Amino acid sequence: MNKIKTLLTALVLTFALIAPSTADVRIGISAAVAQIEADGSEQVKDAGRLKKHSEQANAIIPSGFLELSHSSGFGIGVDLVTGSADLAASNRERTLVGGDDGRESGTQKAEVDGITTLYLVKTFDSGFFVKFGTAEADVNTLETLSSGSAYKNASVDGTHYGAGFERVNDNGIFFRTALEHTDFDTISLTGSQVGGTAGSYNKIKATVDITTAKFSVGKKF
Repeated sequence: MNKIKTLLTALVLTFALIAPSTADVRIGISAAVAQIEADGSEQVKDAGRLKKHSEQANAIIPSGFLELSHSSGFGIGVDLVTGSADLAASNRERTLVGGDDGRESGTQKAEVDGITTLYLVKTFDSGFFVKFGTAEADVNTLETLSSGSAYKNASVDGTHYGAGFERVNDNGIFFRTALEHTDFDTISLTGSQVGGTAGSYNKIKATVDITTAKFSVGKKF
């Protein structure tokens, strides 16, 4: 992922340096109907028992975007999803074998605090476009465990790609529909408190994928 992110950043910077004199600025807003899929596992300290869980959820995700578009059809852009959203499926009571008394209980909860996507886009004369980029999100863990163990917050990167169609009116107003997907890297977190066995900690691994049907409106300047 780091190589892809470095390459994409280099391409974006190169485009930004050579294109401004012949580029259009585009700004707009989007509403995405999203399907969120999450798969995770937790290993409890001492017991070593592995608990796996999968969830699916639907959400409406608003965002804003800014693009620099060249007459060749190539462009660069950034899409911002602001604010935080609870991962409702993560707000769950659970009791697992582990901890000093043989059991570990508490409430698991997490939230995603903003998603930033940097992308390249190619638009063809027909209005069909494709895009590829990298995304970053912050994951805040808000769990309450009986042992007092906690997980640190983390940032996670992902690969973003999509395709769709756009229509541009003579006054510069444009409309888009697109199908897009973001595949985030695996999140690995370690609990803050060691168990009765030296080097034994609670550990979590999770992956999140987001598929969206996105509708956008904007203005070309």
